[in-house]
Amino acid sequence: MVMALVMASCASTPAPRRAASGPAARWEDAIDSVPELLAEFRTKVLFRDPVYGPWARRVVQVAATKANQHGGAATLRMLDAVESSEELFVARLGPRDDLVFVLRGVRADLDPAALAGPDGAPLWTVSQRVPVRELTCEEAGKTASLFELPGRTWLIVQGDLRDRAREAFAHPAGRPRFEIAPGALAAVRFDGNALLRHVPQFGKGALAHVGRGLVSLTVSLGPGKDGALTGAFAYADQDAAAASEAVLTRVLEAAQTTEALRWLRGFVLDRKDPVVVTATAHMSAQHLTELLKGDWDLSP
Repeated sequence: MVMALVMASCASTPAPRRAASGPAARWEDAIDSVPELLAEFRTKVLFRDPVYGPWARRVVQVAATKANQHGGAATLRMLDAVESSEELFVARLGPRDDLVFVLRGVRADLDPAALAGPDGAPLWTVSQRVPVRELTCEEAGKTASLFELPGRTWLIVQGDLRDRAREAFAHPAGRPRFEIAPGALAAVRFDGNALLRHVPQFGKGALAHVGRGLVSLTVSLGPGKDGALTGAFAYADQDAAAASEAVLTRVLEAAQTTEALRWLRGFVLDRKDPVVVTATAHMSAQHLTELLKGDWDLSP
């Protein structure tokens, strides 16, 4: 929803050909640090999934209805770009950085330069074409850039990240693609330190051992009726993982009799990897919706 409003408030021709030598520009080249948060939604597959597809389409419809009150038809076109793309990525690189939005495999007939606001004025204006096509927009004193990259990929950034992206695309490093949870419909990876800053409950009291030594938490949603919602807690060493497993075991036991923790019922723990504690639950789209609305107080 935030993504839709940011993109709409700011408006495809192929990116210019590159020289044959050197790596092609990738959006990952603009990411020069471990993201605090990195989310991936395989939108094309997600919307076709027999279990979660109707749920995901309903989420987009609600977002479109709300966004239309702010951005009009242009907002709906951006949401259409999201729904028809192959993948959507959202990244936050630091506490003061703006979010990075990436659409990969955007429909070939969608041109950001053709998007117009209610007054007919273009939302995005082409500012440069080399080394990649860049479009900009100004809103509330902030300037955002949309970079068109090979593979019908749109990268949208604000603030200092714009200069960083320009430099990266002028000298692409050919960084490998991000892989959060291969095969998942959607996945979100939280950096451990960043997660503790935003959710301090994981680092104190009964849950202190869950946050101690936490490298990352990856939450992923698998496809189909046998798909699963999985939370993988990765730790710096085996001792930290074992201590976390003991605490999480007590939390799941308490969930069987505690109404506030009912949303955790059905999750099962395992530690096949010595430094990763995994909690997995098979659920319907309805169960997923209830979970997202649930009480996230984990105290046993």
